Amino acid sequence: MSRTTFTLFSLLTSLIVVSADIGSYLGAAAIISGANSQTVSASNRWDCQYAVQALNNPGLTYSYWNQNGGKCIASSAGPRASDLINSFEQDANYYVVNTAGVPTWTACEEGIYSYTPAKTATVVRPEECLAFCSSYPGISNIATATDNYHCACYSQQIYGYNGRSCKLDNIFIFHNTPAELASGFQATGACIAEGSTGRALTGPHTSSSSMTPATCTNFCSSQGYAIAGVEYGSECWCGNVLSSGASLSKTSTRCNVKCSGASDLTCGGPASLNLYANSNAVSQLSSDWTTKPVVLPEGWSAASSPCVQEGTTGRALASARTSGKEMTVGKCLAFCGNAGWQWAGLEYSSECYCGDYLANGASLSSTSDRCTMTCSGDSSTTCGGSNALQLYNNPSLALSKTVKRPYNLSGCIKEVAGRALNATSINTSDLTIDSCLNFCGSQGYTYAGMEYGAECYCGNELVNGSGEDQLSTQCKTPCAGDATQNCGGPNAISLWVKPRQK
Repeated sequence: MSRTTFTLFSLLTSLIVVSADIGSYLGAAAIISGANSQTVSASNRWDCQYAVQALNNPGLTYSYWNQNGGKCIASSAGPRASDLINSFEQDANYYVVNTAGVPTWTACEEGIYSYTPAKTATVVRPEECLAFCSSYPGISNIATATDNYHCACYSQQIYGYNGRSCKLDNIFIFHNTPAELASGFQATGACIAEGSTGRALTGPHTSSSSMTPATCTNFCSSQGYAIAGVEYGSECWCGNVLSSGASLSKTSTRCNVKCSGASDLTCGGPASLNLYANSNAVSQLSSDWTTKPVVLPEGWSAASSPCVQEGTTGRALASARTSGKEMTVGKCLAFCGNAGWQWAGLEYSSECYCGDYLANGASLSSTSDRCTMTCSGDSSTTCGGSNALQLYNNPSLALSKTVKRPYNLSGCIKEVAGRALNATSINTSDLTIDSCLNFCGSQGYTYAGMEYGAECYCGNELVNGSGEDQLSTQCKTPCAGDATQNCGGPNAISLWVKPRQK
């Protein structure tokens, strides 16, 4: 063997090893006509497939090197039989290899003394060579063919030969490098059944006639979700946990529908999903990916009864509230904690309530099983439910709360036949709970009450038929000076009482 032929075979061997890492080597043929394509910067045929891979474009996954023009082309289509024939008729020596599975190298050559397992007796065209070789076990689509040469099939890598090599300067070298999955995503190998009561992945979804795992993972990643599932060949579903009764343990054997955008890949099946996931994110989930542990701020813990019914005559936690489409457990606890309240409760996915105790008929003994709504800002955790509070407590705030506010919240009472508190009052556009308590406290009164959002009343007794047992459900008006707090309502007073001195 000459130095030239040895160098050539070394380069070709390196090419196949590389292709096993970045995609399937498809062969060599004439330029594809009618396909979408673009020129990509690459210095030589060996770097071309890497340059196309770097595009990460699901529509341009084939690469080929135009030897005569010295160009690297990204294409939407690979070599067809007709292109191979044209290449053959134009006296372009070439080879066709499929490296799926164990990387394998075959070459077109003459003068070989040993062919394994077979060699044609006559010169054949490329498609005939492929058919000839594919009839042997383990040789599927591994073939060689050259102008004026026979077709030889090999079952192992060839490192040397006696004879001359193919003329590579006349061929176009094709690779297929599918677009990469989104950053951090990996194939799980899992095929799971859809949820029994709804979608397994309840986040955003999309469908496409060119769906691939790469398309789906990039979509879900762009929406901020850690799990992507492909279904029915063209559907993509996203989520942060598996919901609706779905679980990693509930597998399916029906993930057999080809991807609409890649016929060599499967994209789930009927009521079945192939799953892809961000490995870092799902490592925080339970083993079946159905729940995510909630990390609570320091001092906070779930209540002894973590889900309780709302109050029967008003809010169970009536001191402060906030809501938003980005609500999470952490945001609610931070809101209540920063305001000095020792109880925090979440409801209806997006609502947060605070207080120093459960009011209006609510109690830890009135438990509920309805805290199943996912948080509006984190679908991997729950934030209460319909008339059900997901309850948390921080006992360390109880003392600081008493010091900060020398009044305790009694509840929401109604006015019966006139003002319940008639000693003195103020009406101000910047009223808050604290400004009213400070005003009444500075006057030495036992009771302080807020009404209609901007009114503050003080007194040492409740009059005109009012009493602490005359409850109302109307204390829902935001304070004029702080919309996150409630300051009574129409004919309804948020009543605060100074504790009796012992």
